[in-house]
Amino acid sequence: TNSRLSFRGFLVACMILCCAEAAFGQKGDDKDDADSGYRPAPSANVDGDVQALPIDAPPGSKVVVVAIDRTVELGLAAFVRRAVEDNPDAAAIILEVNTLGGRVDAAIQIRDAILEAKPRTVAFIHPRAISAGALISLACDNVLMSEGATIGAATPVQAGGGQAEAVGEKMVSYMRAEMRSTAEANGRRGDIAEAMVDREVVIDGVVEAGKLLTLDTDQAIKLGMADGRFKDLDAVLEALTLENPSLVTSELNWGEEIARWLTEPTVSGLLLSIGMLGLMIAFYTRT
Repeated sequence: TNSRLSFRGFLVACMILCCAEAAFGQKGDDKDDADSGYRPAPSANVDGDVQALPIDAPPGSKVVVVAIDRTVELGLAAFVRRAVEDNPDAAAIILEVNTLGGRVDAAIQIRDAILEAKPRTVAFIHPRAISAGALISLACDNVLMSEGATIGAATPVQAGGGQAEAVGEKMVSYMRAEMRSTAEANGRRGDIAEAMVDREVVIDGVVEAGKLLTLDTDQAIKLGMADGRFKDLDAVLEALTLENPSLVTSELNWGEEIARWLTEPTVSGLLLSIGMLGLMIAFYTRT
């Protein structure tokens, strides 16, 4: 009887110890999870560095409107560069952004052209600036958003087997730095921009580890990533406070239109496959 009681007591003690270890271990794991992730340094230039929205320009000044739509590819990059280079005397260049993203190299070319532009650059996100569209928008002096618009989700991906696949840390690290430097060039928070690229970024009260950041209009304005909410392009023009502006809408020329079609990722991938098939047929049927 005593041996049975002792064995039972041993089992009860073991169960208590296991439960306690599991409970405390779980708390420790939770703490580790809360402390995990990458916490970027805050930006030092976010106070008062964003240009004031009203533009000081004489009556009748030129305002150029450029559409950033469909997929971001090299044809679009050539179009934006031409629009910037052909209008150095404009009071403002407004980019109407509505894209789910596209090629990284094309987005970087557009970003560089915008940062080097002499006129004031304004991104009007109506209704979305996702992935490459976020980088392009943050390159502008001012970022305006329509009701229900979104900006973010800029982690790079690569096509593989007909599906989008995650890229390596090397590319993520580069895009994180590219987004941060672009945001800070216009007085915006670099840590927020990094969180749009890397899901490991942690910002207290904004995003936790494992979540990729995408902001709606209210959140973007609250966090200083956008300068205001506007219904449409007419409201944006009114906010610029220009008297009798001369509105110019940039149009794609035939060469840029063809380039947009040929460099669209799906089409370019299909053409590459057809070319490879042609080479194989030529190789195996030669006499």
